[in-house]
Amino acid sequence: MHTTLQAERIASGLLPIERTFDAAHVKAIHAALFSQIFDWAGQYRTVNMRRGVNEFAAVADIPAVVDDMHQQITETDWGIEDRDVFASNIATTAAIGNYAHAFRDGNGRVMRILLNHVCERSPYRLDFTLVEPAVWNQRSALTMPDQGSTEVHPEEFVPVFRVITTEAAN
Repeated sequence: MHTTLQAERIASGLLPIERTFDAAHVKAIHAALFSQIFDWAGQYRTVNMRRGVNEFAAVADIPAVVDDMHQQITETDWGIEDRDVFASNIATTAAIGNYAHAFRDGNGRVMRILLNHVCERSPYRLDFTLVEPAVWNQRSALTMPDQGSTEVHPEEFVPVFRVITTEAAN
């Protein structure tokens, strides 16, 4: 599959993406993964979306939500060696990114790569194979804001990130 190959190329550094953790970074990941599949690769979605009862950020709000994620990433001390604090911090990043749901398709793959890029600043790595997709999807849905709110619930993701957080190899 093309996206799997592209993800491997990003991870290995063969397809370099600047670690800015902002809109350009997120868009660059999406474009790298999907440019041969979608003509809109690397561009934010232009329609509002929902999954079940959960509404993702409105189209007009995507840039601000991605900016919030960027701010959270850049203001967090990722070098901290407390695994529980790390899990809480990375869960917050994931919850904000999940709410942004910036693209019509491929958001999960983009977020996994972005979260791995964040981990480069930490003593930890994420092993997504340690969580069942059904559990990930359920916990992800629970991070969404309550109706009429834009406040995400990252605490719902923390147990997942406690499981998938591993020590980085030296």
